[in-house]
Amino acid sequence: MSGSAGAAGDGVRTCPYWLVACNTDDSHSAEQIFSSLKRAVLGSRGGALCSEACLLDIPHLKFGTFDDLIRSVDLLQKQDSYVESVIRRIERQALEIDPECELKIVWQRHSLTVDQYIRRFQWDDAKYPRSRAIPENLDILVQAVTKTDDEVRAKVAVWHEVRQQMVSTSSAGKKTGPGNYMQRDLIDVFAPDAIRSDDFLTTEHLATAVVVVPRSQERDWQQTYESLDEFVVPRSGRKFDLPDDADGNSLWRVILFKSHLPQFRQAAQSKKFVVRDFHYSEQAYRETVLARSRVEAEKTKQETFLSRVCFAAFSDIFIAWMHLKAMRTFCEAVLRFGVPPQYAAFVLHPASETKEKKLRAELEKLFSPKGGFGNRYFADGKDDGDDDEDFFPYVWLSLQPFGVHRGAA
Repeated sequence: MSGSAGAAGDGVRTCPYWLVACNTDDSHSAEQIFSSLKRAVLGSRGGALCSEACLLDIPHLKFGTFDDLIRSVDLLQKQDSYVESVIRRIERQALEIDPECELKIVWQRHSLTVDQYIRRFQWDDAKYPRSRAIPENLDILVQAVTKTDDEVRAKVAVWHEVRQQMVSTSSAGKKTGPGNYMQRDLIDVFAPDAIRSDDFLTTEHLATAVVVVPRSQERDWQQTYESLDEFVVPRSGRKFDLPDDADGNSLWRVILFKSHLPQFRQAAQSKKFVVRDFHYSEQAYRETVLARSRVEAEKTKQETFLSRVCFAAFSDIFIAWMHLKAMRTFCEAVLRFGVPPQYAAFVLHPASETKEKKLRAELEKLFSPKGGFGNRYFADGKDDGDDDEDFFPYVWLSLQPFGVHRGAA
């Protein structure tokens, strides 16, 4: 059973959901209280304090003694923070792969938005039997979350390894545009279709040196390259038919004796000409292209796989987190309102942050007459270093499904 005044887009960080509980008695059932609650917080479409309001169906859970209940409250609060940290990390990982992804919940073979799942929440008695004590159910829940987290981490490690291979096999030469010839991998520059058949000459004794020549020194290069070493083949200098790089450098070739390549390199460097360590091979080029395509295909495969893993993990962990929140709500309600458990729980979604204060006031008016029983209940996260903590006459927990701010879907 739920009420709505317009839903927010799924996958977008909005106001947190509020999980609220108040005590009931023989003259005020959960349904009666919910009717009053809906009238108070939904109201007219334009002035609604909440975009959603629905009953939260939590069964009576096994908690043992009063001391056990207090311990459960503390343990649930601790594990709540842990589970939230895991789901936030998985959310960030999914968004890193696909910033436009929409994380959903797979529940009873249906694909639901997070909002839909929260509104339709039902306790999974098969996974978390109400006959089992709360600490035992919590232990099973946390173990499953940790196992899922470990599996995601392992898949992320594989993905990072493949990405590192991409960095290793890809180079500056993969960039669009001319890049910088001083640093760029020349195997990308000298594609077979970008050179002439006689651009490179390699024999038992001769080698082709590739030289980076600054634009301002081309004239000097043409006039002096033959004199840089006596074993340079005369008139072998040739400018490659390639565009200058981003800094205006051009590529030239020179043919010389292999044994004098070190001397030529040193002499060229003294005149600010850079001799690149490069040996042209069409076979090496094609092997490099093939290796890159394989790594690219593997990266795409791993990204697709990891994306699916993250989607499944988010769904499983969010379902677990919702059950943990339900356990917390139950324990807080019993601790506050006493035994046997007599309370009603609701899910509210504030329409906006600006309306939260007014929503608090409405809940205060609605629940104050029933608020004197049990321990005082303080608002989470209100530690300002003094004793003036906020007091609510109802149990209140916050649930923020998404941790990342994104534009509306």
